[in-house]
Amino acid sequence: MTKVIDVAQQPETTEESAGALQSALAGVDGEAAAGAAADLPEAPTVPEWANDYDHEAKVTVSKQGWKNPGDVVKSYRELRAMNDGGEKVKIPSDPNDTEGWTALRTKLGMPETADGYEFPEVELAEGEVDLTPALRSAAHRHGLSQTQAEGMRRDLFSEFQKIEDEVATKAQADQATATSELQREWGDAYKDKMQTAKQATTLLGLDAKMNVAVEQAMGTKAFLERFAAIGESLGEHAGGAHGNQSGALGWTADSAREQVDAWRADPEWRQRYLAKESRTVTEYDSMMAIAHPGVHDTT
Repeated sequence: MTKVIDVAQQPETTEESAGALQSALAGVDGEAAAGAAADLPEAPTVPEWANDYDHEAKVTVSKQGWKNPGDVVKSYRELRAMNDGGEKVKIPSDPNDTEGWTALRTKLGMPETADGYEFPEVELAEGEVDLTPALRSAAHRHGLSQTQAEGMRRDLFSEFQKIEDEVATKAQADQATATSELQREWGDAYKDKMQTAKQATTLLGLDAKMNVAVEQAMGTKAFLERFAAIGESLGEHAGGAHGNQSGALGWTADSAREQVDAWRADPEWRQRYLAKESRTVTEYDSMMAIAHPGVHDTT
């Protein structure tokens, strides 16, 4: 503990008191020096040739593990070789330096033009849009390298696939709920009403893709209810043309078989059917379901 000397309260200086004062002051100086020494960081252990270096230099020698001055020279030579041999890239300080930033991004892997990005070819289904040109343009506009652009494309298409899967899963759940509700509401007439709804879409000229689009827009339950009602309405006015009203949309099994035979005898119709034209195939399946109820069931 530091001794506090109140000089004002000391007796008049005598040889004895002067000696005591000097001893006390010496004690104070000694304690202060010891405290200052304790505050210094511990000196690292270094080879003898580095003993005269300052503290920071000793720390560097210790951390690098240099055993002799030759290690220092070797380390310096390797550092110079790395800096001199590598390609230097200048980073523009002005954010509006278009030429400078373009040069930097080109050095980092951006192609000269958007067409320079190499993306895998994508197989497109009918009606799908190829996003590759837009992706190339966006990647080049933002100065992405080939690696960055490919990563962006891969992540983007992965997200698209997730969204498609979620939509498909929800659509399947909605369809299951809708058909379950209609089965309860229509009871024994469910199968006939479903067939009538499908026949109505055929006679109205809706192919498979159009059916899907309309169903998605209306919702499965409303779609089936509406087209079942349309089919029944058309059937009420079709009996005169097809003999009686016992079949879907007024077709009887006999009249449906006659229609199928007439189609099969038509070379142009056969050509469309063999080419799997959507509407022709749908019409045939629907008519066969009437011609042979319970055998050629499309529900």
